[in-house]
Amino acid sequence: RAAATYLQSELTSATIPETSEGTRLPVAPELKLDLNARYEFPLGNWEGFLQGNVSYVGDRTIDIRDTEAALIGTLPDYTIVDASMGISQNGLSIS
Repeated sequence: RAAATYLQSELTSATIPETSEGTRLPVAPELKLDLNARYEFPLGNWEGFLQGNVSYVGDRTIDIRDTEAALIGTLPDYTIVDASMGISQNGLSIS
């Protein structure tokens, strides 16, 4: 499975003090990606699985106000990779 989000969030008016029209909204990344893969297989009397996940979150601003945003900067983009494995049988699952 895969999912992607592109978000273009910005101020449409600058009624908040120290803000500018067109400023990106804080803590809202423009890009977020998720990928998940799972493989299931028989393992004796059990059902086994291997699973992997990768998530990417783009950089984000921290503050909507111009001065503070310039001083603080942005939260950097990051990627998280997860892996898991397990077995199950008759309602019992170990992972």
